[in-house]
Amino acid sequence: MSFDEFMAKLNTFEDELAKQDPISALHETVQVQRQENEALQKELALQDPVFEKLVQNGQGVVDALEDAPEREVMEKKMEELKSRWRSLKGKVDERQNKLVKVEPEAQKFRQDADSLAVLLADAEKQVDEFEPLTVDIDNIAKQKDLVKQIQGMADKLKSDVQEVGGSADELKEQAEKDVPVLEAEVEDYVARIEKLSASVGEKDDQLSAMEAASHDYHVTVKKVEDVFCEACDVVDAPVVCGTNTESAAQQLAKIKVNCSVLKGRVTVLC
Repeated sequence: MSFDEFMAKLNTFEDELAKQDPISALHETVQVQRQENEALQKELALQDPVFEKLVQNGQGVVDALEDAPEREVMEKKMEELKSRWRSLKGKVDERQNKLVKVEPEAQKFRQDADSLAVLLADAEKQVDEFEPLTVDIDNIAKQKDLVKQIQGMADKLKSDVQEVGGSADELKEQAEKDVPVLEAEVEDYVARIEKLSASVGEKDDQLSAMEAASHDYHVTVKKVEDVFCEACDVVDAPVVCGTNTESAAQQLAKIKVNCSVLKGRVTVLC
């Protein structure tokens, strides 16, 4: 390969490097970038023997030239060749080192974020499908257990999103592009988790209130039943009013009292 042919190829390599985008924080993108730069790196390695041969031949020409102006021109051409080639290889190697470091970090972020997204979507679905509140004590207990389970998921999500955010912070130091995309994704997760946690807390408060109300309801019903039974006992008592007016008057008074109490209990129930 002639000197001019190699310089033309060198121009092509430099253009190829210049067209590469800044290192991305997105895993799929940085993976492709690493593969493309690695291919360029290998191609340059294949050209190393050609470069060394040109340098060797060029130096021989320089040594053989006696005319000072021609010798100076050749020396400058050789210096340009060596400078540009070494600069290109250095830049490609430096970029490859960065890509090799960023790629696993981007992969970790993607895996952690995907796992978080699955767990978050499951928790949100369970909240959306939450059964209507009921006054049944047993159902309330089951619903409270479910709320406790979802709250546990929300607590884990809060911890997980901190790890995902930490992965994004590490990528900021190395990646040159698409970092805001990751930051926006993390912010969205944080907002959704906060909304989920608030919704679960609201459900828990509602269930606690329903549980207390249901307990009061059943206690009141029991009291009504007791009063009603007592009233029935009074009415069913064998009393001959004609021969014991005082006893009959006392029973009638008890009936009135029991009726009054029943009205009060019914009002509470309603």
